[in-house]
Amino acid sequence: MITTMSKIESVLLNAYAHRLRYGFSTKPHFVAGVEADTSVLDEHRQAWLKRFAMNTDKLAFPIQVHGNEYFAVSQAQHGEVDAILVDQPHSPAVVFSADCTPVILYAPDIHQGAVVHCGWKSTALGLAPKMVNVLREAGADVSKMIVVIAPALSLDGFEIDADVLAQLQASIPWEAQGLWYRKAFNHSSKFHADVPFVNELQLRHAGVRCLERLAMATDTHPDLLWSFRSGDWQRQGTFLELCYSRV
Repeated sequence: MITTMSKIESVLLNAYAHRLRYGFSTKPHFVAGVEADTSVLDEHRQAWLKRFAMNTDKLAFPIQVHGNEYFAVSQAQHGEVDAILVDQPHSPAVVFSADCTPVILYAPDIHQGAVVHCGWKSTALGLAPKMVNVLREAGADVSKMIVVIAPALSLDGFEIDADVLAQLQASIPWEAQGLWYRKAFNHSSKFHADVPFVNELQLRHAGVRCLERLAMATDTHPDLLWSFRSGDWQRQGTFLELCYSRV
């Protein structure tokens, strides 16, 4: 039985607590993982849904493939995607992570949102700003949109090769170059990248003005969060549910 659960909160999302439910799961109760027992995952997911006061009758979740596709909860519950559009009430959705960057978007004017899993590949493909455009096409005013970037791997923790650096560089405006990476201290051909910051730069370039980045990283909070690069096979979840239909 799950009895202890830590809570990570967003100031921006708390302001809309009367309209939505959200949550970030933590150790020790993982919601996905390599070769994890299905019954254990179901138990943990149900417990987190209850913890976040969400509907426990269903849960939309992806088979993450590090791409730039999505599905809507009004149309599906599962699929090979890395983002889920939350476009109807009482239909919680979750994405899984253990170093990749989770993002929650909420458009209060159309009462729709999204949960997004941005590994470096999905980041290079511009998945988070793509979901901004999906909400924009549904009628959202991007200047009113709320975006929260959840805990992910730190700049120090994410070492990459030059080819990955080039792909990430190509995904952001030229004026932002050099702000989100540095050369590795002990290896001339390696770099360290701040992928959550790359997502922030993309989102701001897409017109987002109200953005919050939660001040912690998966590799610097091993007591609270799972980290793939630290050897963990388990995953935490980023959850979102709308409370009611748009009036």
